[in-house]
Amino acid sequence: DIPILAPNFFDVQLIAAHTMAEELGSSRSDVDSSRPGLKSCCSHFLEDSGRVSSQTTDHGRDSRDSWSLSKNEQCSDWAQRPLTANQLEYAGLDAAVLLVLLAEMVCR
Repeated sequence: DIPILAPNFFDVQLIAAHTMAEELGSSRSDVDSSRPGLKSCCSHFLEDSGRVSSQTTDHGRDSRDSWSLSKNEQCSDWAQRPLTANQLEYAGLDAAVLLVLLAEMVCR
């Protein structure tokens, strides 16, 4: 039951969110109303697999910073050319993490 948006395209983050909801016992309507972000999906699948460990902050809480991409680049001017090196790095990491996430879901 994979949500497909178009015949040759599917949304890896949406699939991860629905799978995550099933594993956590949430309903699909919960996911549709407030879909977990890419950071949460990566933390759920990759840290639960034991392949990546979460970090602990000074306050002893679990930190998901290992999946953080700079919001500065996300909110930067993507219409301005040429793109900066930081924008190119952000775009590459944003796309690459989806492949890692998909691979982990397939391995389950």
